[in-house]
Amino acid sequence: MKLIKKNRLKDFLNTLMNYYDVFAPVLKHKKIRFQKISTPEEVILEYSNTHNKPTELFFPQCEVLFEVDLKENIPEQPPKPDKPVIVFGIRPCDARSLQILDKVFHWDGVDDPYYFARRNNAILIVMGCTEPRSTCFCTSVGSGPMDHNGADLFLTELPEAYAIEPVSEKGKAVFEQVNDLLEDATEGELKSLAELTRRAEQMIDSEVNLNGLSDKLRGMFDHPVWDEFHLSCIGCGTCTYLCPTCHCFDILDEKKGNYVRRIRFWDCCMYPYFTLQSSGHNPRPTQKQRVRQRVMHKFQYFVENFGEIACVGCGRCILNCPVNLDIRSILKRLMEVKG
Repeated sequence: MKLIKKNRLKDFLNTLMNYYDVFAPVLKHKKIRFQKISTPEEVILEYSNTHNKPTELFFPQCEVLFEVDLKENIPEQPPKPDKPVIVFGIRPCDARSLQILDKVFHWDGVDDPYYFARRNNAILIVMGCTEPRSTCFCTSVGSGPMDHNGADLFLTELPEAYAIEPVSEKGKAVFEQVNDLLEDATEGELKSLAELTRRAEQMIDSEVNLNGLSDKLRGMFDHPVWDEFHLSCIGCGTCTYLCPTCHCFDILDEKKGNYVRRIRFWDCCMYPYFTLQSSGHNPRPTQKQRVRQRVMHKFQYFVENFGEIACVGCGRCILNCPVNLDIRSILKRLMEVKG
């Protein structure tokens, strides 16, 4: 582990931009979100978390899978990125969400080529979360504000510098590229780092006991407790579009001139049309059933299929729900149900 002094962060980013396309948190339309930067001055690191999920860099809201020239009948693939990508300043919860999506897009030994073309081309510089929000509950789902899982390089903000630690082989290569900008940490700075880590974990006071929840949910599909949760839900889809582990999508073909292109775009299980069949039958016609599906998928079905909860505790769905529906309250209520 070494340090990059705060007054040298611009040099650090400029060096990275010589080798990579760098995506970092910027202010856009009064919201913090990840975007490709052209200068270090655009970067904003004083934030709790981005409004939009950075997983959209790898699984875009809308993407063209391929086009076909009807005259030549030749499929054309979208261009591949010219340079490797660095995602700078991503939080641990979002880095972990990418590990979850890796499992989704690597199904039965087959990789989704569009997702992994971006994923394998990217390096994650994760920044520890020293000021978690009151809506954060990452420690309840097996993570934490200083979780290194999914990181290639890990940064932690200190008073005068950023501690920087390589985690993966990719991270070690970047570490060497910027090594002349780095300094050794003093004993006092190492103590400060340990104290910051302890303090950040203590700041997350939103604990939800989820032990045994997946097994419990197996017998609760028809339980009357589900009648309680959907009453305030308006089915807007905010929770799904901001959730970094949500991955439902639809596909359509669109004709434009002599070309037909196939498009993949996000879909939402909170919408009535999500399960509407061509016969007119809808197996989930009510909001109660759709809310139940969202909870069951993340905390039972995904656990059965992939061995972990499909939630990283980032709190976006809590912070941005227009009717203040809190997933933590739902989970606590489910854990309270007897029999």
